[in-house]
Amino acid sequence: MSSYIPPHKRSVKAEKKIEKPDTDISNFPELVVSKPLEQSKMDFSRLFKNVINSTKKKPMKKGLILLTKTKIIDSLTPEERLEEDQYWENLKRERHLFNCVTRLEKQKNERREYDPDYISEEEIVESESEEEVEEEDYEEEEDEDVEEDEFEDEF
Repeated sequence: MSSYIPPHKRSVKAEKKIEKPDTDISNFPELVVSKPLEQSKMDFSRLFKNVINSTKKKPMKKGLILLTKTKIIDSLTPEERLEEDQYWENLKRERHLFNCVTRLEKQKNERREYDPDYISEEEIVESESEEEVEEEDYEEEEDEDVEEDEFEDEF
């Protein structure tokens, strides 16, 4: 067993024991025979010039907006943009109205199941309008009868 070494003497002993490894390249064998590197004869600047010159701007797809640092480029004209906005607004309204109508129909059907004597407002308005039409027809028939009677009296 080793005995206790005071701290002030520890560094002296540690320095004596450490040996530096041999890092001389000549001590190691050569695994692969290397060839000297040849300078490339390719001129990349000409390649990139050709690529830059050959690129063409593709037309923008309909409805896209291109944002740049200096301006905003819209693929649609203001008239086309207004027309498209109106189309989508009309579509939203149509969907909303369809949803309202289906919801009302559903509520009417549920009410009819619950109360068989239920009469919707539409049915009331229709029946009133039919009665008015029948009254008008009856009045017209009376007017025709009166006119025929007057016509017969003249002869």
